[in-house]
Amino acid sequence: MTFTSVLGALCLVLGISFAWPQVIRVYRVKSVEGISPRGQLHGLSGCVLWTVYSYVQAITPFMIANTFVLTAMILVTAALVRHRKMPLWHLLGVLGGFAAFGIGMSMISPAIAGWFAIVIGATSIIPQAVYVLRYANLSGVSIGMYGLMVVNGVAWTLYGIAIGDLLVSFPNLIVVPCALMISAKALVYQRRKSRESAAAAEAAELATA
Repeated sequence: MTFTSVLGALCLVLGISFAWPQVIRVYRVKSVEGISPRGQLHGLSGCVLWTVYSYVQAITPFMIANTFVLTAMILVTAALVRHRKMPLWHLLGVLGGFAAFGIGMSMISPAIAGWFAIVIGATSIIPQAVYVLRYANLSGVSIGMYGLMVVNGVAWTLYGIAIGDLLVSFPNLIVVPCALMISAKALVYQRRKSRESAAAAEAAELATA
């Protein structure tokens, strides 16, 4: 077993799992507060292109991981639709439009399709990062997802270098720092809210004693 195959397996596990804490949090707490609708659509469009690219290039770990991430992103975007943060046609339009665009570009040149995926995918976290910096309520943001995103980004960077496909590595130069910032800010917010809730519960208990 080679280093590349071990790293590919690790990337596969991380790629399959990193997006799901956000899905779980959104549906468990029934909140999408702190999630940027524009950022989610941006990320979804990039994920569609990466999924198409991975299938065209037959990069098996990347292919499987992107399929799982795409599924998770669709579920989170569907929650935004359900909470009336965006219309359904935005979700359907991005899925259909970027799938057609990705397939069409891949037929012309897989390399060009890959660069489109890089530009859109790498910048997809920026609207969410800006939203988190400006938005006060981060109750719907999953700290676990963004923490795993950092580890996932580092692993895929190394894997891209190992297989000689730097298109796999480049997006993480933007994704990793942004994910670190988002997870840190959400952690501070959610811990503060947890302490405030505990203090309020204690005060209410003392008042009724």
